[in-house]
Amino acid sequence: MTTEQFWIIIEEAWQNSENATQAYFALKTILSKTNTAELVSFAKHFSKYEIQLLTPEHLSAAFLLCEGWLSEGEFQAYAWSVVAVPRKVFEDVVRNPDSILIHKEFNHMPGGELQPFGTVVFQVAEERKETLPDFKVERVFNLKSIQFGGKSGKNILDQVSCAVLTPKIYEKLSENVEWD
Repeated sequence: MTTEQFWIIIEEAWQNSENATQAYFALKTILSKTNTAELVSFAKHFSKYEIQLLTPEHLSAAFLLCEGWLSEGEFQAYAWSVVAVPRKVFEDVVRNPDSILIHKEFNHMPGGELQPFGTVVFQVAEERKETLPDFKVERVFNLKSIQFGGKSGKNILDQVSCAVLTPKIYEKLSENVEWD
């Protein structure tokens, strides 16, 4: 599967979907029609894009969207939601996490149910009673690897850094966070 084919599949999933839940089930249906090699390739592409989100700005966005609670699992769910949108939306949000506020694909955030886009490949394989071959998917969600202002991981996150890193999300959602 090429990069273009990956994005065509994502965009097809969103084509008639009004929200992330519908897009998730559409993606699952599309992937259920692929072969094993295509499933594995899809997972590798997905992982490649997740890693682009390991930045202070995206850490801040995820923290604010999760209303001040952020584990590695919650950050991963945030990343899955960002990768599983049409390419132009993804590229916009990668460049500017604040733009998440203007895209309809993220209307379920904050507080909405995040769909497990990152596991859809494995769910499809399980439903087909198929064992995927061993393959390496980069899933490096060690928040301590994110550095900003001499701090790392969740220690980056305070009112000032969030206001600097994601000012629009901070302005809209900071009141939902219990700051220490």
